[in-house]
Amino acid sequence: MMRKNLTVVLLLINTIFVVAQEAQEKKISYKFYGFVRNDFFYNTRLNKEGTDGLSVAYPLEVKKDINGKDLNAVPQSEMLSYGTRVGVDLSGIDVLGATTIAKIESDFSGTTGMNPLFRLRHAYVKLNWGKTELLAGQNWHPMYGEVKPNVLNLSAGSPFQPFARSPQLNLSYKVMDLRFIGAAIYQFQYSSDGPFDATSKSSTYIKNANMPELYIGLENKNKTWVFGAGGEMKKIAPRISGTVGSSTVKVNESLTSYACNIYGQYTNSLLSINTKVIYGQNLSDLCMINGYGVNSLDTITGKQTYTSFNLLSSWLNITYGKKWQIGVFGGYTQNLGSDKSLYEKAGKMSLFGNGISGNKMIGVMCKISPEISYNLTNFRMGIEYDYTVAEWGDVSPKDGIVRNADNVLNHRILGFMAYYF
Repeated sequence: MMRKNLTVVLLLINTIFVVAQEAQEKKISYKFYGFVRNDFFYNTRLNKEGTDGLSVAYPLEVKKDINGKDLNAVPQSEMLSYGTRVGVDLSGIDVLGATTIAKIESDFSGTTGMNPLFRLRHAYVKLNWGKTELLAGQNWHPMYGEVKPNVLNLSAGSPFQPFARSPQLNLSYKVMDLRFIGAAIYQFQYSSDGPFDATSKSSTYIKNANMPELYIGLENKNKTWVFGAGGEMKKIAPRISGTVGSSTVKVNESLTSYACNIYGQYTNSLLSINTKVIYGQNLSDLCMINGYGVNSLDTITGKQTYTSFNLLSSWLNITYGKKWQIGVFGGYTQNLGSDKSLYEKAGKMSLFGNGISGNKMIGVMCKISPEISYNLTNFRMGIEYDYTVAEWGDVSPKDGIVRNADNVLNHRILGFMAYYF
């Protein structure tokens, strides 16, 4: 496997150099960038995580053995270089009267364990006509947006902050300091949850709904301030077949959900203050603690109906300094329940999403995370302390509210060092 991965990396490097040589011959300008990054982290308990722990979502629920001991109360530590990244920006071609740029960006975080894989982060083309700009390809989801946390860890504020890179058509129009945004979005690496396969997450749900996610937004930006707001509508098809007795039947099922956010940012030479508030439904594809459940089952047709959980999430991030920089991140997220009741059979509910385990779910989660870093032009290192508490409790089938909750804590220490080029 390692030999195969090395071959892929060598082929990619060779391709990049070939592209660079051809670009030079065609007078296309290009710029390589990236960084070599190493992270060390320590957690006091097991967490829902990605890339073998480089990104952490939430502490896992208390799970007791026959002796009453918590199986998830296991401290862990590790050092990884998965976060290392490389990319290239291309420009120099005019198309239909527009200047164009293209971006390809990858890192080594495509899997976990002993076999890291080169994965695609960004791959898009932008056409710019001055006031109007069209982006086609994979880029940050619009809900991630212009305002985002400036933190040391690679979770980038998730799960309080929407986090996803998505294939999309994104059209924006600028009038003075105002920018209008409209996007049609599909899913790829970051996708919705559901019953389709054993891993639950799949882009098949939005693909079978035959409709992209739609986003509209408005943003005001100058050298010091950014203010903006936006909203999205998403439709998924959790299943295309059901069961009647012992027979499999075709079903037509769908779930439509909505979300909105409002955000702001203030920056000067030393101080940065960023904040965002999100209210929405079924946002597990954006790595948020949210999802949906089965509302009803028709035993004659085999068709199920669904209801989304409602979510309120917010965060605030303040940093100060330049060469030496201090900062703090605070986040709060809360499950507000479901619009309809949840179907229960033999004491079990069918629930899908992040922060869900059987009939249990995180009702409220809070985080406070101070940090300090030393920054040079091409070098950065720092340390971060993360205190996260999640209230795990029983989901009420009546309204989806979490009750009988217990606090679960995780203390995390992160140290990192990166060389930028």
